[in-house]
Amino acid sequence: MWEPVQVISAEADFVRVTLPDGYSGWLAKNQLYRLDQPADYFWEEVFNPLIPALHAVENVPMFIPGPLRLPFLSPEADGWRRFLLPGGAAGMIENSQLLGRPADWIGYARLFLGVPYIWGGRSYFGLDCSGLTQLVLQTAGIIMRRDAWMQFEDAGECGRTARTAKPGDLAFFDEGQGRISHVGLCLGQGRLLHARGFVRINSMVSGEADSDEKLINTFAGIRSFF
Repeated sequence: MWEPVQVISAEADFVRVTLPDGYSGWLAKNQLYRLDQPADYFWEEVFNPLIPALHAVENVPMFIPGPLRLPFLSPEADGWRRFLLPGGAAGMIENSQLLGRPADWIGYARLFLGVPYIWGGRSYFGLDCSGLTQLVLQTAGIIMRRDAWMQFEDAGECGRTARTAKPGDLAFFDEGQGRISHVGLCLGQGRLLHARGFVRINSMVSGEADSDEKLINTFAGIRSFF
C-alpha cells in the first residue's frame, strides 16, 4: 500500500506500471489511487510486518502489511495516529503499536517465519524468495532489484562458502532454469532463511538435522550487499 508507481500504459481495466525498483507489471485500475497533494501529509516509515489498525469511521479492525511509508494526517493525539487510506477514508493506529526501523534486522527477518509462499508476493500476506530478501534488506537500508537473478548480478562476490557465510549474506541457487532462480538470507553457521512453500530455516550443510538436499545440490554461491 502507498507504493509509488509510474503508469506506462493502460488497457481496458488494467494499467502497466513500473515500481521504484524498476520492476514492471499489470495492475487493476481500481488498485491505483492518485494522491494530488502528498506534501500535505506526515509521511513516516513503519516497519511492522503486520500493522493492526482501525477504520476511523466504521471502527472495523484491519491489518496492513509492512514495512511501508504511511501518510499520517496529524501528530499523535490521545495515543492514536490517524492516517490516510486509499480512497480518502482515514484509519487509526495506536502509537504504541508502531515499529520503527529495527536495529537487529536479522532478528526482524525471523518475524516472517511461517508466512506462505506466493509467487510475486512481497508482504506478510505472502512472499516469494526474492521478495523476502528484498523486503528484509530494505529494512537494513539496502535498495535492490526484485528477482533472484538480478540480486545475484548486483551483489558483490565475497569468497565465503555455505558453511562460512555471515549473517546478512545472500545464498543463491541454480535450479536448472538457465539462471539463478532461488535466493535466501544467511543466518550464519550454514543456516538459511528462505521462502519455499513457506518462509522457513534450513541448513545448507549436508548431515545437519534440518539440511535441505535441494539447497545443497543447487547451491551457486554466496554474495553480499555489505
